[in-house]
Amino acid sequence: MKKIIVCLFMIISQIYIYAQYSNHSILGENYTYIRFDIEQRNNYSIFFDAVTKKDSINVDLSNLNKFTESVFSSCFFVPLTNDASIKAFQDVYGNAISGSPTEIYMQLYNWEMQFHIDFFDKFAKFKRVTNLQLQSGETVHIEYFDVTGIFYRGDKSFISISNISDGLPANLMTMDTAIIPVAMTDYGTTKEVLKFKMID
Repeated sequence: MKKIIVCLFMIISQIYIYAQYSNHSILGENYTYIRFDIEQRNNYSIFFDAVTKKDSINVDLSNLNKFTESVFSSCFFVPLTNDASIKAFQDVYGNAISGSPTEIYMQLYNWEMQFHIDFFDKFAKFKRVTNLQLQSGETVHIEYFDVTGIFYRGDKSFISISNISDGLPANLMTMDTAIIPVAMTDYGTTKEVLKFKMID
C-alpha cells in the first residue's frame, strides 16, 4: 500500500508541474465543488454536480430548465458516472501502468474508487448546505465545499456518457466542457459561503 501511495504522489507531482506549464487538459486548480439534488413532486429526484471558481452564482428560480441553464452559465459540469471518471484516470495515469488491458483497467478502477471514497468522505466532513425553492415547485438541496488539486478537462464525450447517471434531461445537456477531479492536495480550505444570487 505504501508503494502505491508513493507512486501516486510522484505521478501527481509530475502532473501538477506539467499542468502549470501547458495548455493541456490537466489543470492544477482550486474550485468550489457543488452537488445539486432537485426533488420533483411527481418524479424522481435529479442529481448533478458542478465546480466553479466564483464566489457567487446567479440562479434563475423560475423552473428546472431555467435554473439548470443559469447554473451552467457560471459553473462547469462534473460527470457522475464511473465510466467518465475512469476515462479521465486513463488519460491522466494510463501511461504509468503496465500490464494487460484488463490489468490496467482494474488498476485504474481501484485507484478511481479509492480516490472517490476519500473525496466524498472529505465532502461529508467539510460540506456546507443550503436549500432553494423553485417557483415551479421543486426543492433544490445544495451541498458544497472547497477543493484544491488536479482536475481533468473533458470534452462533450464525457458529458454524453454522463446522461444516465445524473438524471438531467438530454435537452439540458448543452455544456461543452466537463471537469473531473483526479487528485486532491487540500480540502475545505476556506470558510467562505457560496452565494446564490437570484436573477429577476
